[in-house]
Amino acid sequence: MLKQKKYIRIFSVAMLIICITIFLKLAYNYQFIQDDAFTTFRYVKNFLAGNGLVFNAGEYVEGYTNFLWVMILSGLGYFGINYIAASQILSVLFGVLSLIVVYLFSVKFVFISSGKSYQKIFAIFPVYLLSVNGSFIYWSVSGMETSFFLVLIFTGIYFFAANLNNQRYKYLYVLFFILAAFT
Repeated sequence: MLKQKKYIRIFSVAMLIICITIFLKLAYNYQFIQDDAFTTFRYVKNFLAGNGLVFNAGEYVEGYTNFLWVMILSGLGYFGINYIAASQILSVLFGVLSLIVVYLFSVKFVFISSGKSYQKIFAIFPVYLLSVNGSFIYWSVSGMETSFFLVLIFTGIYFFAANLNNQRYKYLYVLFFILAAFT
C-alpha cells in the first residue's frame, strides 16, 4: 500500500509537469502582448522618469486599475530590468503557479470522497483542462496582471478551505485576498 502511494505520487507529479510543459509550449506559440498592457507600461515609464503615476506628465489622472502590478513592474524597471519583457515572463510564471495551486486544491479537496489514494490521479484533470484553455493561455502571455490576480485568488481560496478547522494559518488567506485587491 505504501509503495502504491509512492507510485501514485510520482505519476501525479509527472502528469503535473507534463501539463505545465503543454501550457508553456502553447503560451510560447502565442508570443504577443495585449494592447491594454501598454497603458500600464506608460504609467511605469512616467513613474520611473519621476513624473509620478501619470499617463501624461503634468496630467494627474488615475487611469490604471492594477496598482500592485504597476509597482512590481516599476520596481523591476528601477533596477534596470526590461519591465515589458518581465511583465510577460511574470504573467507566464504566475500562470504556472496557478496550475500548481489548482493541482494542490484538487488533491486536497476535490477527489477525497472515499479516501482511496488512486483518486489523486484524477486531480490532474482540472489542471490539464486549465493548461489547454485558450483564454487562460491568452491572458497568461498578455503581459497584464491577470494571471497574477488569478494565482492570488486561487491561493487565498486554498488557504481559506485548508484552514477552516485549523488554527495554524487561520488568517493567511486574508493576505492573498488583500494582495489581489491591490492588483
